[in-house]
Amino acid sequence: MASKPILLGLKDKKVKQTVAESANGPASSQLKETSNSALPRPKRKYTAPTPERAAQLQEAREEKRRKVAEAKSRQWIIVGLDFGVTFTGIAYIATNVGSRDVQVIRRWSGGGRQTDLLDKSPSRYAYASENKNLTEDAWGYQVQPGMKSYSWFKLLLDGDTNAAEYDDPLLRQSAGQGMTDLPPGKSAKDLAADYLEQIYKHTHSYLGEVIGKDKLSMVDEPEAAAVDAIKSTLEGFPKHNLFEAGQGIIIVDLGGGTVDLVSYKILKLEPLQLEELCVGIGAKAGSTCVDRALHKLMRDRYGKAFSSLPAMKIGPGSKFMEDFETIKRDFDDNDPTQTFQVHLKMRDLRKQDQNVVQYDFEEDEIMLTCADMRNLFQVAVEMTLQLILQQVNLIKKKKAGTIKTLIVCGGLGSSPYIKTKLDEFCEERFAGKMQVVRPVRAWASICRGAALSGLEASPILSRRSRYHYGFVIHKTFDDDEHDEEDAFDDPVYGKRAKNQMKWFVKKDEKLRPGAKKEHSCTYTIPPNVHSYTGHERFYLCMEESAPPRFGSDVQPGGEIIINVTSTVLNKERKRLKDEGFDVKKKPIPLDVTLSFKIGGEKGILEVAATSGKTKLGDAQMNYEANSECKGAWSEDIKAEA
Repeated sequence: MASKPILLGLKDKKVKQTVAESANGPASSQLKETSNSALPRPKRKYTAPTPERAAQLQEAREEKRRKVAEAKSRQWIIVGLDFGVTFTGIAYIATNVGSRDVQVIRRWSGGGRQTDLLDKSPSRYAYASENKNLTEDAWGYQVQPGMKSYSWFKLLLDGDTNAAEYDDPLLRQSAGQGMTDLPPGKSAKDLAADYLEQIYKHTHSYLGEVIGKDKLSMVDEPEAAAVDAIKSTLEGFPKHNLFEAGQGIIIVDLGGGTVDLVSYKILKLEPLQLEELCVGIGAKAGSTCVDRALHKLMRDRYGKAFSSLPAMKIGPGSKFMEDFETIKRDFDDNDPTQTFQVHLKMRDLRKQDQNVVQYDFEEDEIMLTCADMRNLFQVAVEMTLQLILQQVNLIKKKKAGTIKTLIVCGGLGSSPYIKTKLDEFCEERFAGKMQVVRPVRAWASICRGAALSGLEASPILSRRSRYHYGFVIHKTFDDDEHDEEDAFDDPVYGKRAKNQMKWFVKKDEKLRPGAKKEHSCTYTIPPNVHSYTGHERFYLCMEESAPPRFGSDVQPGGEIIINVTSTVLNKERKRLKDEGFDVKKKPIPLDVTLSFKIGGEKGILEVAATSGKTKLGDAQMNYEANSECKGAWSEDIKAEA
């Protein structure tokens, strides 16, 4: 006969909980509500340490002070990494210099001398097992046209998430056209890990042996862009007064695969202090959106003569796409009569075909007009403008402030054409009351800002939660509130309603750095269990209003792993035994506090689990792309659904 699961209950503030003391109770305990605590916690007595123990404690304190002093005097190198859909950038800065001295790695292996002058390397990877001319895997500029390679794989890392409102409609069509392929037997996560390992090795090789033990922290890309843009602009143009305290700004990060917007209020310029005004928005509509539009134009214009060509001829990393990348980056629309040539031989194209236009058979070149280029940029431009307008309207609706500046960065943000369209938009829509600022090295803003963010404390004094965070629970059934399909009978508490949500953080909630949310729980552990590992699921919701019930708009977020060690249980059993509790027959009630820290120093959601003042063995967040709900939390008990 299978044993029943250990039950976990969220403590109710109105009633105290205890283990049912019935001798005929089940082997794995149920929680019972009562007005009095059956297990009072005794006051702990202070015992002075022995002379030997006191000496050990003093030595430990002195050793800790020595290590702290040594760490403060040591010089560190802060490395900022911007892993993008199309390109990756790396910046670094030493802790003993000022923000003006942030450097960008501009020397890359492969591709010849021209790679010594580029701020970024292509996010591209080729496996030796798939390319006969390779003895080892190639990455970045090492990947040459004609190789079997993989690009845009960052777009696939969140393949299980729902499409955003302004995502490029051509994105999903690009799958199967060689633009978002994956190697056999590998996931997007595996491919990204292989690529980032090479980036890590290159960084170590470039900076030499000065890099010691790594400490990893995360920073949002728009936050990194804000840090670099404001600091570099203030230092480069100190007399122009482009920024001032109280001013509202929107960061527009036009990257390779996405467009991301975040709005801030400048609280202080020195030191820089920012407050996020509302939840940021974005869409998969960056530079690759223009590339997808090019492919659609080629298919519409040349049919199978183009679409039948292999990915190594027309996909990311091909000579065809590299030539177009140069044209795309420099396009400014200043001369409407200008044409652009892209070399591509299409053997199935017939010169006698009267439908073939804008193709030079003598030079094997496709000719693109300025009108063509404007059309290729159209979706990316329109989506960006819609996102800006949506963010401005949201800020107005919340009466959060007035936006005076757009800071544009990222690869596509470096485009002269994009800058012109944004200038025109701000002039027409906001009567010139909103200015567009682009950092001198907008393409490298993210990695530069990431490095600067590691140099000093984060300038963000408060953020807005991107999601609702919560758990699936079950409650006492209410005919007016719950659906009959969610009803089930509990042997102790009667009719219950499963699939209910308990949200502990709301979307757009203002969060201070290191802000904590706590939940008190109780584990009831059978007497024959000597250690226990708990797995608690948590969920996310992107909707504006969080639903009270679990459904399709609630997405799995991950799993909290909590290890209750034998040391903790033995200590609790001894305490209960001293109070006359029969620890051999009755389950052990263990109070646990889960502390959630959002937006802390590491930039991720952290969790800690404690029992009283005792830290439980391990507690960490495991993020999962497609986890299942194996149980249900309750406000008074936890049981398998």
